[in-house]
Amino acid sequence: MTPVWEEFAMRGLSPYPELLAFAQPGTDGIMPTDRHGAPKARRVHLRSADSAEPRRPEGLTDAEWRWTISTTRRWATVSKKFGDRAISMARALSSHGCVSLECVLTGGRIVTPPRCWIPHPALADEESQRRDGLRHGQRDLAEQAERLRTRLSSNWPGAAHSLRADPHDPRLPWLVAAATDLCDGTTYDSLRAFVQHHAGHTKARDDVHKLLLDSGWEQEAVTELGINRSPYIGLGGPIIAEHNGRTLDWSGWPGPHDIRLPSAGSITVRTHDQATTLLGRVAKSCSGMCGRCLGGVARCHH
Repeated sequence: MTPVWEEFAMRGLSPYPELLAFAQPGTDGIMPTDRHGAPKARRVHLRSADSAEPRRPEGLTDAEWRWTISTTRRWATVSKKFGDRAISMARALSSHGCVSLECVLTGGRIVTPPRCWIPHPALADEESQRRDGLRHGQRDLAEQAERLRTRLSSNWPGAAHSLRADPHDPRLPWLVAAATDLCDGTTYDSLRAFVQHHAGHTKARDDVHKLLLDSGWEQEAVTELGINRSPYIGLGGPIIAEHNGRTLDWSGWPGPHDIRLPSAGSITVRTHDQATTLLGRVAKSCSGMCGRCLGGVARCHH
């Protein structure tokens, strides 16, 4: 009966001091042996001797990390991907427990560079689940886009046509979000409010109105959402503004001054007695009015 050997450590053989060599059985699961029945491995895995949970090393982008842990990679592919960084990256990943480096063992010596790297099973499974979730999400998004396209086709054909975008198109989630709001009659005070509602923070995207227009949306549809409104108003002249119990007086200050409108509550604006309030659209003309007249100037941004 042929003895079956598990992998075992081979100390003192690794060409990289931070890694330990582990003898591997053949592809049939049986360890090769010499004529005396002693194990005679022909391949080894180089990895950290530490059995702790794998840790992502520094220096990898998110895309590189996902590529690294998704599947076994032959060395020619790794070298093409990382170039001069290939060896240093392979050693870092192995020392952090993320991959094993498979090498040929011949004449008692480990041949480098490695034949391939093999991701840690837990990391490979995690990435597989992430990709499955992404595919399911893209399919659901495409189905939602089709339903919205049908609802919008009569009144907003441009907006409806934009929803034919490829499910992998990074614009589609924003198109679907905007189309959903348009169908529901939801209106926002500003672009920031729209982004905050859908992304949870205002820095996610600052050009949704342009994205919609470039995708074929009607200007009137964008206006319906309110996202082409500016969150600022320009004030100048003898104007007093009140908000949340605080008062600011711009009398005597050159202007206009850009004031961010609050997402909640309101700003009360009033002028001094016997002053006239003007509404301006162009910054240059408003600045001139602030310097020449006794009235207050409010500039709306568009």
